[in-house]
Amino acid sequence: AMGEKGGARVNRADVLIVLSRHIGRANGIGARACSAELGCSERELRKAISDLILDEGKHIAGTPRSGYYMAATEEELIETIDWHTRRAKHELAKASALSKHPLREIAGQLKLPT
Repeated sequence: AMGEKGGARVNRADVLIVLSRHIGRANGIGARACSAELGCSERELRKAISDLILDEGKHIAGTPRSGYYMAATEEELIETIDWHTRRAKHELAKASALSKHPLREIAGQLKLPT
């Protein structure tokens, strides 16, 4: 359930085992189904997937529409990169509006590699 503290932290290796059965966009698994299979919350699943991408460079792809899957093609990876980029720009735009600082100033503070 939402906001649960404690509980068994989902194991990254277990997430990879499940996702290894979901190769390519056509075989995506939704967050609800995936977290149910793993016995964890959707939030724990999202955190584990973020860690696998950021810390281990795993090519885990997906959008809310497709669900999660292991990218089988460069196109699938690019589609996921584009989704994350659009989402990040939207979040930066909200930060800009809330802070009254121009978006370029906020984005510049991130010092993203180009």
